[in-house]
Amino acid sequence: TGQSGADVAKPDVNVTFKDVTITPQWVAGKMRVNRELLMNVPYLSTSIPQTLLYSPVGLYAAENTLITTYLSTNAVSYAGDKTIGVEMIVDAAFGQMLGNYLQADYVLLNNYDYVEFIALNKADGSGEYDLPNGLQVAIIDGSLFINSLKAVPVPSIPRHTAYVIASSEFEFLTRMGAELRMFEQSQDDAEKNKVLFRIEEMVA
Repeated sequence: TGQSGADVAKPDVNVTFKDVTITPQWVAGKMRVNRELLMNVPYLSTSIPQTLLYSPVGLYAAENTLITTYLSTNAVSYAGDKTIGVEMIVDAAFGQMLGNYLQADYVLLNNYDYVEFIALNKADGSGEYDLPNGLQVAIIDGSLFINSLKAVPVPSIPRHTAYVIASSEFEFLTRMGAELRMFEQSQDDAEKNKVLFRIEEMVA
């Protein structure tokens, strides 16, 4: 109630939501192999899908590049005063982001930084492996956690760069999940006894 018991309007919190149109795009790759190779080398039937999905030229590497390119374009820079890698990560998550009511739960960083700053963090003087006081680093179900942040090593992220993420504010949209198909009649494959493997997904 206001002055003399009169009702007053609730305050406007001035939050504005912006409409954004996103067009999903194809992430895809292909490779051709000689049919006799598939007949004579049995492990290729499993090796080819693994290569198309998980190798440095595979689908998930391309997907990582898509995500990290978006992050590098839109991320807010670290604004704290820490200079040690792992301390900067914690300060960004629980100081800068939580100070803006964003609950950080992931940190993406280069795999070499993952080793240097976290897994093999070495004290300057004594040479023992050490982390700042109060910092909790643990392996849970095979994943490394820094306090409550899940650390994810990503080779396509440049060294000495990390992205602290509040996943509740970020969505990776999958219009069509990863699909692997095999063709024997693409171009002149039937004449030359070749087999085409194609992997693709549609995401944004």
